[in-house]
Amino acid sequence: MRLRVLIVEDEFFIAMDLQDQVEALGCRVTGTARDLESCKSVARAERPDIALMDRRLPVASRRTWCPLHFHQWKPE
Repeated sequence: MRLRVLIVEDEFFIAMDLQDQVEALGCRVTGTARDLESCKSVARAERPDIALMDRRLPVASRRTWCPLHFHQWKPE
């Protein structure tokens, strides 16, 4: 089974480069998100195994809460 990865990055070209690199490693990119809201939406729909996140997202996204939200969506 391939690892399912969600990419959270607000810079378009960096996100596309990360997607290419992640796929080259044999993982499946479940989606890309530019902020916390889109991250939550994609995570709910796709249930990725892991999120590769930009640690310098815009302040309004409240990135510090994303790991908590992400954990809540994982099945038991």
